[in-house]
This record gives sequence, structure tokens and C-alpha cells, in this order.
Amino acid sequence: MMRLSTAIGVGALLVLGLITVANPILSTSKTARQTESTTTALQVVIKQLPPENGNPPVEILEASAASTTSNEVQGFICSLKNNTSKNIIAYSLTVTTVTEQDGKESSPTELYLVDRFVQEDIQEIRSLRPIPPGGQSTVESSGPTSFSSNTLVKRLELSVDYVEFDDKTTMGPDTNSHSSQRIKLVRDGATKYKEWIVQMYRRNGRSVDVIVPYLQRKPLQHELDFNDSHMKQGAHFYRSCLLDLYNKQGSEAVEKYLNR
Repeated sequence: MMRLSTAIGVGALLVLGLITVANPILSTSKTARQTESTTTALQVVIKQLPPENGNPPVEILEASAASTTSNEVQGFICSLKNNTSKNIIAYSLTVTTVTEQDGKESSPTELYLVDRFVQEDIQEIRSLRPIPPGGQSTVESSGPTSFSSNTLVKRLELSVDYVEFDDKTTMGPDTNSHSSQRIKLVRDGATKYKEWIVQMYRRNGRSVDVIVPYLQRKPLQHELDFNDSHMKQGAHFYRSCLLDLYNKQGSEAVEKYLNR
């Protein structure tokens, strides 16, 4: 998890991360901290989507957040429930931290993006599953965020910004297309990386062992020429999926995807 458009894949889904929308220039993220301070609960305000048949179609439940100091958000956790009749394959939450400094309120806002598709090979290799009708998904931040010492964190506000279903219909405000565009760019990066690695595979006599050094290289090859960080995220995720598959199951398992 991270700020400023850095993505990591974890577990059975791809967490695209926290993307800053309104720049909280006074805040810094920390990936780890040792503290003996007492943890206290923060107020969390949930803004649900407009109800359909009595309930929000995609509903935020059981949200909580904590802090150890008045200028910090230790983290938040909530559940997302699918009240529709469709499978959810991607979604984003808007996470707003309401702070006060010298009597003035500020509301830095970020997007927490999750994609359970990314690309068809990735979906199969990583066993990504959509959220079925009636199903729930846990959403949890990782690592505290602290603000300057004279800043008071007052509350967190959570809302659903974007939902994509497996029939390609969507829901939510998708503010300024931030969520949908970022998800699309990550998927484009994964797709284009596959196209490129397939070309390398074919040029090298369809030998998986020959292309493994390409998969082991974390800096993307110059032929890809990705200027967008989200496309790079998608490319790296596809690269790491194939490399993990090769390390665990060998060449034949990788060939299945390169020959599709």
C-alpha cells in the first residue's frame, strides 16, 4: 500500500493503492513504526451510494479507524458488501482525512483502488475472484499516516467512488474519472507487457528459459517505453505473475499463457 501511484499486488487480489487526489502537503506516510502510545478510535463518517430497494447497492460496513497521536491516522478497516445481483470485479473507495491546523480545516482526499481482474492471465494465475452478490470484501489500509505536529486529525470520511461489474457496467460518481482511468491504465500496462513478452518468446525459438532473464528484470525494457506510472504497475504485475509461475511450476505452466 502506498501513496502517489505506487502499486503492489498482495494475496488474492491486486491492490492498486492510495492515490492522492487533493494533495495533503503536510502529511507523510510511514510503512512501519514502533510505538508504545495508547491507540484510540477515530470518528469515521460513511457516505453511502444512493439506496436501491432500501439499501445502498454497494455498501460500506463496520468501518473503524485508530490513532496513537492527535496528528496521526494509524489505519482504517471496513467491509464492502455487494447488495446487487452482479459480480464486482473492481472498486475504489474515497478516503478523506479531515484535519484542523490553526483553526482551519483541510480535507486531503485519496483513492483506495482494488482490481480483481487486471488481465485474464493474471486473474487465472492469481485465482482472483469477483465479489459475488451478497458477498463482502475487507478493505484495510497498511501503515500509519502522520501530519505536522500542530495538526489535529478530526475524522475520516469513506465513500464508494467507483464500482465495475463483470458485465462491464459501472456504478458510482467516479470523480473526475480518477478511478476508472487508473484501473484502465494498469490493465493496459499488463496487456502490453504480455504482448511484448510473447514477441520475445517467439523470437527466441519459443523457449521459456531464454525469456526468464527478461522476467527477472525489474526495470522495464526500453522497448516498452511506458511513461505512465500506472501502466508500469500493470506491466510489473504481469511480469511478476509469470516469474512466480515459472519458479513454482516450471516452463510448461508459463507456455500455456504465452501460447494463448
